[in-house]
Amino acid sequence: MKVFISHQQMDTDLANTIYELLKAKGVEAYLDVMDNLHSNDSKYLTNHLKQIVNKSTDILVVMTEHTKNSWWVPFEIGMAANKDLRIVTYQQNTMNKNFINTN
Repeated sequence: MKVFISHQQMDTDLANTIYELLKAKGVEAYLDVMDNLHSNDSKYLTNHLKQIVNKSTDILVVMTEHTKNSWWVPFEIGMAANKDLRIVTYQQNTMNKNFINTN
């Protein structure tokens, strides 16, 4: 099992905590904190993320108030769905109830 952890950049600390918990349980995981170095090169980052998702068996999506501002999280979920990966979410309990209602 190799879990791709999808998160918005402002949630890196939370995503890193999840990564460390998975690692402690012997689960191989990928966290894209290093990809932020390439955030100005969208073509490179897109290709890099495609390669990582293609090597993954699952995607864990970190959902917080910040997720609604992400361009990459929906892209990563779409790639995972296209590859028929198992998709699970970690929802931070402090999310605003209006997060889903974006009228």
